[in-house]
Amino acid sequence: MNTTRIVLCLIVAAALGAVHAPTSLQAFSFQESEDRERREEAFKAEERAAEIQRLLAVECDRKRKNSKIALLIGERVEEGGLLYEPQKYGPIFQEISGRLRALGLKTYTQEEIRSQIAAEEVRAFLNNDVEAAESAARRLSAPYLLRGMIKSRIRLNPVIKIDEVFVTMAFTLVTASGKTVSSVTAGGDSYSGADPMAVALDIVRREADLAVARIYSDFCRYGSK
Repeated sequence: MNTTRIVLCLIVAAALGAVHAPTSLQAFSFQESEDRERREEAFKAEERAAEIQRLLAVECDRKRKNSKIALLIGERVEEGGLLYEPQKYGPIFQEISGRLRALGLKTYTQEEIRSQIAAEEVRAFLNNDVEAAESAARRLSAPYLLRGMIKSRIRLNPVIKIDEVFVTMAFTLVTASGKTVSSVTAGGDSYSGADPMAVALDIVRREADLAVARIYSDFCRYGSK
């Protein structure tokens, strides 16, 4: 009987070990995964910082840096139409314009743009109308215009049953004659509500340093060509 009890105890102990082993291995696996993700994020951050530094190291002569840039932002809606509501895009405008100014470039304020260019003309420019670009540039005496286009869509996530917002932002720097100097895009999504502008602003705050660095580099290297 004692031998039987010993054998049973050994079997139970082995069974309990088998039950708990996967949990321990799983926990260890999760920790490994988190550590790996942190290392990857740190590496990406270092790469990003190095890329920004490389882009900003380009030489930019004083005359070109004194050439003013007009930032015009619009929104492409799903139906194929275009919205231009300057007050709505104010925070995004300030994020981009502020970074350009911090790099020594000259920009117009939203008030200057609204007072000198009709909304219809801005919409035409945002729709890639070259004549509108030339007209807007003449009115502002702006050698360069920076077009910011926001495109968003909202869909119900089938798994968690809440709205998911997808936003793409494209910035294109053009000359007064409509020639493209630089083009950059950024995108992202969010489950934190259905406000595309809030998501767009979050994307700009996360991506603007690199996006503006690319625009700056292209502007300094190719702006006069």
